[in-house]
Amino acid sequence: MQTAVAAARLSLAILLLSFPSFGQVKATGPSLEDTFKWMDQTYNGGRRGLFQQWTRDGKLYVEYLEDFTYTQCSISHTVKELPDSGTAKDIWTQSNVEVFNLRDIDPTTVKVVPFDRIVGTDCLDPDEVKRNKLSCDGQAEVRFSTRNEALKINYHSVTIFPGIPENKPDHKSDQTGTQSSAAFSMYDAAYAKRFAKAFTHAVELCGGTRSDF
Repeated sequence: MQTAVAAARLSLAILLLSFPSFGQVKATGPSLEDTFKWMDQTYNGGRRGLFQQWTRDGKLYVEYLEDFTYTQCSISHTVKELPDSGTAKDIWTQSNVEVFNLRDIDPTTVKVVPFDRIVGTDCLDPDEVKRNKLSCDGQAEVRFSTRNEALKINYHSVTIFPGIPENKPDHKSDQTGTQSSAAFSMYDAAYAKRFAKAFTHAVELCGGTRSDF
């Protein structure tokens, strides 16, 4: 009888140890801590979160600088439009902050989208790339969506309209809400592929799973 009880206790102890803390799951490869450390050092420390778009006559159209912070599986992603952007004269995105948990992300939706430096030109259409002679080795976005497209990404956006006097209510727009997709922007398309791989790995470590359909 004692042998059976001891065996049962041992089985329970093994079962409890098999459940990782903070909602993380076991996976091969680097730990979540090491994965986030690499992402932080290369993206934030390397200031790779710089994204620029230019007009066809060589004028700077828009310029963003991004970074992120993390706590366990929760990420806060901040986008700030630099005031020297051409669009900032009329509409200035002072900041846009997105907060989400990696367990809510569908790892199969993570993808890299290269961009040419000319405004409004991504490199998804091979015919357009060839026809317009786009350069797709520079900037890129790492896009992703939530599982089942659930509205699990919280955002807070502050937009300034410089042409409207500061004492007018329409001078500043302050909005909060939820969305199902987001993206990290960066100036290095080759690095974007590595970042996407690390981000997907972190999602899987935090328990993110593919959508039902």
